[in-house]
Amino acid sequence: MIRKLFFSIHTMLVLVMGLIVSIVIATLLERTYGSSAARVLVYNTRWFEFLWIWFSVALLVNLIYSKLWQRKKWDVVLFPFAFFVILSGVILTRHFTIDGYLALREGESSNQFVDKPFQLPFSLHLSDFRIERYENSEEPSQFISNLVIKDPEHNIEKPYSIYMNHILKYRGYRFYQYSFDEDEKGSILFVSRDSGIPVAYAGFLLLIGVIALAFFHPKGRIREIETDIGKSEGSRFNVILLCIMGVIFLGSLAFHLKIEEFYNHFRILPWLGKWFVFLPLIFLIMSLIRFTFKDRFKKIFQWAIWFGFLIFTIGVITRWVFMDYTNWSMKYECMVFAGWASLLAGIVLSRHSRLPMICGSILSGIVLIVSHMPSIYVTGSSLPPVLRSRWFILHVSTAIASYGFFAVGTTMAFLNLLTLAFPISREKNHLLCKLSIWSKIIEQGFWIGLLLLTIGSILGAIWANETWGRYWGWDPKESWSLIVILSYALVLNLRFIISNWRYWFNILAFPAFGTMLMTYFGVNMFFSGMHTYGGERGAPFPFMVFWILGIWIALSLLAYRNRKRFEKVYS
Repeated sequence: MIRKLFFSIHTMLVLVMGLIVSIVIATLLERTYGSSAARVLVYNTRWFEFLWIWFSVALLVNLIYSKLWQRKKWDVVLFPFAFFVILSGVILTRHFTIDGYLALREGESSNQFVDKPFQLPFSLHLSDFRIERYENSEEPSQFISNLVIKDPEHNIEKPYSIYMNHILKYRGYRFYQYSFDEDEKGSILFVSRDSGIPVAYAGFLLLIGVIALAFFHPKGRIREIETDIGKSEGSRFNVILLCIMGVIFLGSLAFHLKIEEFYNHFRILPWLGKWFVFLPLIFLIMSLIRFTFKDRFKKIFQWAIWFGFLIFTIGVITRWVFMDYTNWSMKYECMVFAGWASLLAGIVLSRHSRLPMICGSILSGIVLIVSHMPSIYVTGSSLPPVLRSRWFILHVSTAIASYGFFAVGTTMAFLNLLTLAFPISREKNHLLCKLSIWSKIIEQGFWIGLLLLTIGSILGAIWANETWGRYWGWDPKESWSLIVILSYALVLNLRFIISNWRYWFNILAFPAFGTMLMTYFGVNMFFSGMHTYGGERGAPFPFMVFWILGIWIALSLLAYRNRKRFEKVYS
């Protein structure tokens, strides 16, 4: 009785919903009253911490009760342990971290925090402090502290430089460049001694192992869905294609000068946008016509999309190579990569149906066309020092790749609802027989997207820790990324408690995708924080959201009216 009331799957999902609502409220409080209000009323409260602990214990209780290790579902078995280790690290960080600010003047030494009565067991001497500025601007781009570590206890005296993404680690303390004095003769360092970091990192590593099992283990959910769908209607070229990608990458690095000339002269990406939109439309029209070479045309369509994807990849890599960096702070760069990720998702998910490839191609084409409009910033710009980190590049690229899978899956869910919404008999509506396969493909895509976004969040935590001295700070972008993860986890696990889950799964795909759009666009528009690089704050509210919401509600109601007639389709 106690287990069913406090630790059942139903209770776990209710807790997830409670956490989502709590974080949404906290971000709204932060926007209205500031970050301190969000921390005092939500993030730093005992009840919020208790919700996380309760959820973690419920995970472990359900693991013990279900005995999943007997069925060798190792990804599900190990996930509660990974989550528990990460939560343990977070609790250690929250309650046992020593941090403060150390102010240094040129030619002077200090070991005393300026904001609290605490002394370091060694001192730092500031030999020199300098500021680098953006070209043709007085705005600082980087500030560098050249120090000398003085530790008489260990007979150590050695120089070290601290600047953005280059921190000092010594005797368990971590030093980050934080600010400087107005006369530019002094430096302010943020100092932290966090015993929770190694524990949290161990949890991150274990969670990445769990994700790898989910992808590749025969009992993992993604492989289970693959087996459930049945024998592939496609070919093995999807796997071969990914192998070719590595060859193209190396080749483009070797010959990037010539490819750069080709890229600049022919402007291949805008042309590809039109290619990816009109080719699927032509295919859909031809598919409705009965002609002798229909099957051969399907193969031609696949080859044309694969060829376009290869050219797209060459174009993206070439731009990165001759720009010497990937400026993810630019809207254009993010949109181009989002288009590439959408097409990649469509190809990966097209083993059992061509619909994902069609959706991915159209989405990719639309994004490319929009990204090359005059209002989108295209030319290169100076990359802020905070973004010059390999962790940042891996973090953003992985997160945007997950968005591609979410976008393709949501588009397919829209088509599923559209098919169900109209009261056509099962004999006349030949698409009904495809709904089951399409729904399973959507689930597979959402799982892949969720796992990729989780990896991206882990990489983002590492980047934040190396840059700002904390792996989680409840910045609005971090908070909404967590909301996306929790939302998709909730939608994907409702199958344990809801009958006719496939129908509700297609319905709930839209609000889950809405959280992703809020993370990608909304945070830059409505919030301020360390992650809002796009410069969109203050933009007008997109009232198109209400039209989209109305269409979703109308389709949901129409599909709900007809759902019982086609329940066997989702079995």
